[in-house]
Amino acid sequence: MDPLLANAKTVGDALVVPLPSLLAEQPTSLTVNLGFRVALGIIADLVCIVPLWMLIRNGEFAASLFVFNVVLYNIDTVVNSLIWRDNDTVSWWPGIGFCDFDNYFRNGSKALFLTCLLAIMRNLAVQVGELRAHPLSVKERRRRNLVQALIIFPWPLSLIAWTYPLSAHRYVIGTLSGCDWSVWPAWPFLIFFVIPPIIVGGLTLVYSVLIFYRYRQLAKANDPALSTNSTIHRRSLRTRRRLYLMVLSIILPFYPIVVLLAVLNIIYMHGLKPFDYDLIHDPPGPFPWNTIFMFPSDQVGWAYRNTQYIAILTAVPIFGFFGTTRDAMNIYRKGFLLLGLGHIFPSLREVYDPDKDKSGSGSYGSTVTATMRGLVPTHEKRSHRYQQLLTSRSSSSARKGSTAYSHALKSINSSSSASGTRRGSVTPGQEPIVVNDVDLERGQEPVMQRPQSVEARAGANETVPDPIHRNPFPFRTHFNLHLPRFGRSTGEEHAPATGVEEVRPVSYASQASDASHTRTSGSHDDEARLNTGWAADERSRGQRA
Repeated sequence: MDPLLANAKTVGDALVVPLPSLLAEQPTSLTVNLGFRVALGIIADLVCIVPLWMLIRNGEFAASLFVFNVVLYNIDTVVNSLIWRDNDTVSWWPGIGFCDFDNYFRNGSKALFLTCLLAIMRNLAVQVGELRAHPLSVKERRRRNLVQALIIFPWPLSLIAWTYPLSAHRYVIGTLSGCDWSVWPAWPFLIFFVIPPIIVGGLTLVYSVLIFYRYRQLAKANDPALSTNSTIHRRSLRTRRRLYLMVLSIILPFYPIVVLLAVLNIIYMHGLKPFDYDLIHDPPGPFPWNTIFMFPSDQVGWAYRNTQYIAILTAVPIFGFFGTTRDAMNIYRKGFLLLGLGHIFPSLREVYDPDKDKSGSGSYGSTVTATMRGLVPTHEKRSHRYQQLLTSRSSSSARKGSTAYSHALKSINSSSSASGTRRGSVTPGQEPIVVNDVDLERGQEPVMQRPQSVEARAGANETVPDPIHRNPFPFRTHFNLHLPRFGRSTGEEHAPATGVEEVRPVSYASQASDASHTRTSGSHDDEARLNTGWAADERSRGQRA
């Protein structure tokens, strides 16, 4: 006792007792531990910023409080490590005021870590079991938050309340670990501090297994329906993988660590002592209750000094479960663009969407071009200009990728909207408007429904007309279309007298070759014969009537 009292000093009303280190110099491992602790603590908090903001915006009370608690605990770890970073206990700051508050914060934070995780897993189990297709109402959200608050706060508040009555001394300070609580090993410590972590962790483990079991049952029931949609199937696989990793992280590292810490606390108690408030706060001997003990690294156990890494490593599952969603990844992408990294990594300019069809998004333009090339019949006298258009457009579509598809939709929509006012009338110098009731996503169904008529006309050595189709490209492509010859007196073919004006595409590619010019001029003759035949048919009907 004499060496301890020789180094003791009084600071205010407190007795500060620094214990000297038995090491000649500070070990290198202590400096490395300090560097890792500070660096990883800062990185862990930076990683948790985006998930915390996303959870707060989505109204997830338990998850937001869990991440916020981890961030605060890591800040406390970094601050304590920087203040008491060596073994020179004589020159240490006694931490009066800061450590008095830090004891209550650490006890409450450790309990919040467990209860928030329990509330998160219970909420997930309820959500998987209810199978809700619509969001919660305001009343239901308030009720859910109230239930989560009743799960989260009672036990941490009880620990904060028992902190001062069970304090054997004012507090203790250790190298790197900083401020810590000196506990009196009585029955309240066993009931409120040692046993509840095992119970809360066990309930969390049960809920995690229940979540994965319910999700597997749901996935088996909906597997036939999910397999038909690639987007929903990929989303289901991501959800299953995320839930599996969440359950695995609770079964393997979380619950065993909780049980191990409870066993160590029981061992360090060295048996139960009676709880006597007066005896605890007025102990006999040379060291009163208001004593602050300072321990160097060689007199502190390894587990006691490195338990702060639990909160630091918790940032890994937080980022994996809450920081890798589509919205979170796009927030990271925007942040990198603000830093100017878009010039180095051009892919950052593209919006992250894990549900995007990667196989068809980049080559849609060339795919459509190849499809249209197969739909258009091959003529023996196809114009050279039309072949050049197909080649140049297919190469440009392949370069544009998915952008060509978006521009194509805009071009087609604008043409379709304008066709109502300009239908049937095309002035020279303007591009024709082609209108056809064909689904853009499903392709040219009317063309595929008439293969026999096309082959029959091809067998009769007649000019095969190109199919009427809507232009699916962001550029204008012109096709030479021909009308069948209508006889006046014979009953070969007549225009349908339905009273609905038919809209036909007009070719402006007559300058490509003489053959195309002949077909274009022939189309105008066909139009004149069509009008004459329709008028004669009307007169014959009037005479019969």
